[in-house]
Amino acid sequence: MTDVVFHEIAWLLLGAAAIGLLGAALRQPVIVSFIAVGIAAAAFFDSSAETASQVRFLGELGVALLLFLVGLKLDWRLVRTLGPVALATGLGQVVFTAGAGFPIGLALGLDWLTSLYVAVALTFSSTIIIVKLLSDKRELETLHGRIALGFLIVQDIVVVLAMVVLSTIGIGSAQVESGPAKLFTIGASLLGVMAALILFVRYLADPLMARLARTPELLVIAAIGWAATAAAIGDMIGLGKELGGLAAGVSIGSTPYRDLVSARLTALRDFLLLFFFLSIGTTLDLSTLGQDVTRAIVFSLFVLIGNPLIVLLIMAWMGYRARTGFLAGLTVAQISEFSLVFMAMGLSLGHVDQSAVGLVTLVGLVTIALSVYMITYSQQLYAWCRPLLRPFDFGSWREAVAENDEDKSTVDVIIFGLGRFGSQLLRRLEDAGYNVLGVDLDPETIRRFSRQGYQVRYGDVTEQEFWAELPLTHARWVVLSVPYGTILLTETDPRSGLLTAVRTHRFGGRVAITARNDQEARRLQEGGGVDLVLYPFDDAATLAAKQITDLDEEIATKEAVRTLTPAALASAAPEGQSRVIIVGCGRVGDLVSEMLARHEVPHVGLDSDSALVARERRRGRPIFYGDATSPELLRRFGIASAQALVATMDNPVAVESVVTAARAERPDLIIVARARDAEHAAKLYDLNVTDAVPEAIEASLQLSEALLVNIGVPMGLVIASIHEKRDEFRSALQGPGREGRLRRAIRASTRRKSGGEA
Repeated sequence: MTDVVFHEIAWLLLGAAAIGLLGAALRQPVIVSFIAVGIAAAAFFDSSAETASQVRFLGELGVALLLFLVGLKLDWRLVRTLGPVALATGLGQVVFTAGAGFPIGLALGLDWLTSLYVAVALTFSSTIIIVKLLSDKRELETLHGRIALGFLIVQDIVVVLAMVVLSTIGIGSAQVESGPAKLFTIGASLLGVMAALILFVRYLADPLMARLARTPELLVIAAIGWAATAAAIGDMIGLGKELGGLAAGVSIGSTPYRDLVSARLTALRDFLLLFFFLSIGTTLDLSTLGQDVTRAIVFSLFVLIGNPLIVLLIMAWMGYRARTGFLAGLTVAQISEFSLVFMAMGLSLGHVDQSAVGLVTLVGLVTIALSVYMITYSQQLYAWCRPLLRPFDFGSWREAVAENDEDKSTVDVIIFGLGRFGSQLLRRLEDAGYNVLGVDLDPETIRRFSRQGYQVRYGDVTEQEFWAELPLTHARWVVLSVPYGTILLTETDPRSGLLTAVRTHRFGGRVAITARNDQEARRLQEGGGVDLVLYPFDDAATLAAKQITDLDEEIATKEAVRTLTPAALASAAPEGQSRVIIVGCGRVGDLVSEMLARHEVPHVGLDSDSALVARERRRGRPIFYGDATSPELLRRFGIASAQALVATMDNPVAVESVVTAARAERPDLIIVARARDAEHAAKLYDLNVTDAVPEAIEASLQLSEALLVNIGVPMGLVIASIHEKRDEFRSALQGPGREGRLRRAIRASTRRKSGGEA
């Protein structure tokens, strides 16, 4: 028998996958596909009683897990922030649908208890489907998305309370004891559960979850065990599995680990709910579905039109724009999986028959299928209905406040991974005025940053469901600083999964990733979507090198200043011997120093770059630190007895300043200066330099010399002509009328070249 059960469940799973694939191609939620599989299984297979029992058991576990996740997601802050509109629309829609659905059921020939059940079942909307669709459209964080989520939470509370009442009191059921004693037992049980829940949340939830979170796999197993145990306890004390599962979720919903638990359990929840919907499909009587087509059409139109209309009216009356009310109202244009759970409970209590369950299921199939298209194409639908919605624009005074509140909750940067690099990046960006959200899997890190006042969230970024919880809409940057191999037990690089998630959710901002080297960066950039690559090790090394060089320069400056002592200056040249002062000890000054040393000409260097001075002094060069435009420093350098001064800097203004200062101290000093071009050389001659060497002219003369020698002109003639040409340019640049002489020298040179060629 065990093999038969295994085989039948295997066929059911295969059929669910195949029909689910077809449903996905038609853009239908999996609920429709799963129920269709159950209907097909009931029609074409003769499943054993044991198989049906196993399917029902797994389905009940799935419902308990579903309610556990609902409790986990109950966000009381959201209900409080959007309290008035969430309560008004949530309760208003429930009251309207139930109040109007009940007489419709009576008018369609249903008895009063069945009409009541059907009316209540039609009030609940599918939180799972709506959240999934809004997440796919990136509208979960919009104003209408937040309002929809708020009144869906209110609806979830109402439906759970309704199911608790049914499972505990059992009105009209002979199977359940009634009377004052039973009510007292129920009240005492509820008080006991609430007291235990408060104590657990206050004293045990955080430390227990923090310890479990050190091993994410253990955290998930513990959550499943806690949900199942709480559901079993609730069933044993008469409160029902539903309230037990919900209480288990609420008990850890206030901890920072709820998002991880929810993300990890979503797939398991969907898998177990598959069996619940399969069990619904297998128990449907197809013959009764045909009889209820007319009723199903009426109730479906009522849900598809009436529910959005009442939400639109309530929100318009409360001061929201018609567009916001319309888009939020579309989210309630279907019934929920809770509706099927609710009817299944009524069937088990003997309140309704199988035909009523089939009727609600058929309404669910129709409304869920059509609402998918309504929500998916909500913007186009609004544009088409806009003329009809103008009477509902009573004003938008409240919406402005809600939008301002929404803006305050946005973040500029989301950082995944708060290790050494990510944590420092978070602090630096916060100091720079950015609103930053940090995400990490280490509970200790989350606790530490939370105490420091930073926005942090605990979660596994490799879980795609977790991304639906993140404020991606207004974020300008997503930074992936998750290190390789620290999240998964496999060799999979989590950054690849993060980039896939970014692309899947169509994030509109910029993305930065961390990489250890260029090869790793190229691999991560293959799929596109990366705007910036950060190299933590290289960046840290660059910063460390800068700190070292800055400190070294500071020390070198102090050492260089200490070199300006009379004894040190005197040691640069023998006593009684004049020397050449080289101002600027870069590449040009270094070559000048080398040539002077080769000819045994005493010289001393002066530069304002302390690091260069320290480095060159370690090489043994006679270089000192200081500002050559300072008259006092020039005197200390012995400018009065200096043989010459050469200015080799590549900054024309600096050269002119040095020449001016030196000439003021020694009118008869030989000063040779580096010039940028002929115009600069002429200006230096105006400052009375002995000789100015224009870079452009010297380069052209050197090129000419090399060319002439290489084509066979005798070296002596070449050198003589080069010196002659240099003298011509020098004469043209010096004294009055230098511009005319320079032009004539250039023309004469051109004529001689032309004559030589001729």
